[in-house]
Amino acid sequence: MDVGRIDLGFHAGASAEQVIEIERPLLPLYVRVGGDDEAAGTAPESALATLGAAARLAAAGITVVVGPGTYAENNISPRRNSGVVTFFADADGVATLDAPGIVLIDAGLDAPAFFLGNACESVVDGFHVRGGESGIQVRDGSDRAWVTNNVIFSARTRGVDVWASRDVRVTNNLVYANGGGVQVLDAPLALVANNTIHGNTFNGIFVHGASSLCTRIRYNIIEDNLARGLLVRLLPQIVEWNINTDEYLGIARPDSDRNDSALLADPAGSDGVLGGTGFADDVFQLRADSSAIDLVDLAVGDTELAQRSATADGIPDRGRLDAGFHYPAELRDPATRSAATALADEQDFELCDELLAEPQPTPGTEPRGGGSGGCSVAPRPAVGLFVPSSLILLGYLVLGRDRSRRASTSRAW
Repeated sequence: MDVGRIDLGFHAGASAEQVIEIERPLLPLYVRVGGDDEAAGTAPESALATLGAAARLAAAGITVVVGPGTYAENNISPRRNSGVVTFFADADGVATLDAPGIVLIDAGLDAPAFFLGNACESVVDGFHVRGGESGIQVRDGSDRAWVTNNVIFSARTRGVDVWASRDVRVTNNLVYANGGGVQVLDAPLALVANNTIHGNTFNGIFVHGASSLCTRIRYNIIEDNLARGLLVRLLPQIVEWNINTDEYLGIARPDSDRNDSALLADPAGSDGVLGGTGFADDVFQLRADSSAIDLVDLAVGDTELAQRSATADGIPDRGRLDAGFHYPAELRDPATRSAATALADEQDFELCDELLAEPQPTPGTEPRGGGSGGCSVAPRPAVGLFVPSSLILLGYLVLGRDRSRRASTSRAW
């Protein structure tokens, strides 16, 4: 009979009374204003004081639940290759036992507020992010990371900056008054959906780099950005059902996109200033006559936005999906947070695979003592990082083919 420390592998002939006890992982970790970074963080009563401390403790499967209040910190980053980590802003205060209120990261100007590096499938959900060198950075193989439900403003450069990561999802964010809106650089199959991108001093959405293939840009409101609304280098992309009052560069306006104003309620607020310290009066809900209401040829009930509201009446979105950012319309429980987004379409991968897929190399042998965590999950369908000119030409040739489940979908190449 095995005694002491457990031996690896199969054990034969063990008695029915013999059991193995394994310590349970610490799920979640709590952060609250007035907490203590020397505390355990495993309950609201023993919460940590900073997200940085929680990020250093977090590992595969940990959810960092952050209570309402202001946190003056930046460069919030889970350990590299440590598995999935979720940062969840508990604005309702239900999980942290606090009174409701926004969860504000006041990042200064010299570093990003959040930095995900080699952090596959990690999530940043529900924060207000003010300032930072950039608001939220996704870097270095953080495949399938998800930036969702955030309000990101007054960053020195970009609000959301995605580099060298695959199938990153940037959904339902309000990104405004930054140096630029959303950047996608060498990041294939990124999804940029249902964001409101307003009043940035550079481009609203900027997609470039030789491997930024098949970026999915859909259901966004892109307005009053001082450069272009959408700048896309000449590569195959999927662009549909956006409201963009600013210019396009690199692609023509798709038939499904509109260029009339979304009629946002009061973006600059009573103080006439976008973002900054007086951001609380900035209102980005849709007026009743907005063309963004029911714009999208997709049932909102098929998405994770069904219990959120884009309109000034605060009523949850119903029927067809409204374009742009949706505010919370009911309590949000981190235990029931949607783990996947219906704003993506598996046909996106099929279309990209037809045009661009390269044969997958045979997986190499894991080094002895290996197992780095991070991205060791089932990959999405292949999309090659090298794009032969013949395939780019093929993209132009198939422009007229209707491969969408929605008859009016436009694809931009």
